[in-house]
Amino acid sequence: MIDDGSHDNSGNICDRYTKIDSRFRVIHQSNAGVAEARSKGLDAAKGLYVMFCDPDDYYIDGSLENCAKYIGKDNAYYSIYCTGFKTLYDDGREVDKTISAYRVYSRTKGLAMLDSLYMGGFVCNKIYKREIIECFNVRFDKRFKSHEDKLFFIDFISNVNKICLIPVAPYVYCVREGSLSFIFNNIESRVDALKCIHDKVMLRFGGIARFWELGWTRDWLNNYYSKVYGFGTRDSYSDQEREMVANYLTMIDKEYKSHLFYYYFNRIIEKVKKILS
Repeated sequence: MIDDGSHDNSGNICDRYTKIDSRFRVIHQSNAGVAEARSKGLDAAKGLYVMFCDPDDYYIDGSLENCAKYIGKDNAYYSIYCTGFKTLYDDGREVDKTISAYRVYSRTKGLAMLDSLYMGGFVCNKIYKREIIECFNVRFDKRFKSHEDKLFFIDFISNVNKICLIPVAPYVYCVREGSLSFIFNNIESRVDALKCIHDKVMLRFGGIARFWELGWTRDWLNNYYSKVYGFGTRDSYSDQEREMVANYLTMIDKEYKSHLFYYYFNRIIEKVKKILS
């Protein structure tokens, strides 16, 4: 447990749990942000696999045991396992992101599949082999306050060959209006993070993964960053920030359309294979 400079009783609660159960350890530090906190946790981790849990979220009782049943299934130990999860909103609404069956994909196909399910940018629904993290020094980029989880995921799977999806949904993601994910400040840093993700995917992955990654970025810009144009935001964002978002969205949209060929070609190949099998 990383106590990232909390000002409430969180640090004391963490200390109390370390006395109750020796499996708990706590690291206290001055507030440095989520990237630094997670990286500090990785430095201290000792397990064969690593999962992340944010402070306002939780795991469903017994669900980690269900996840463990798939690690080593058929004597196969994959470097990364991806799970479903539940989103719980302040108003009580629940949205389930489920994985229907146990599946193993190639790296590029797996990235495309996760982005098509809108699970690729979420760090907490994945089980990472710690050996890969340490061998390739995969850490969270401290330069960014947003999308650092997506960047970590991209860096990690760049060093593996297979991605395993398992039909378990252990994680409950609690959405609060005041959380960092929903504070739309520092637009320049957010766009810079998206550009970093874009460059890494274009360099390391094939056409179908590029298509879905461009689609993910396009949706983010349309559905979230479009708030900079929304009602009541005229004084919140500068003309320079609005122009920055608009220009990048135009570029991504154009690039996305140019990759439509990869998508339709891949769909045709999949249908042909299904017919032949």
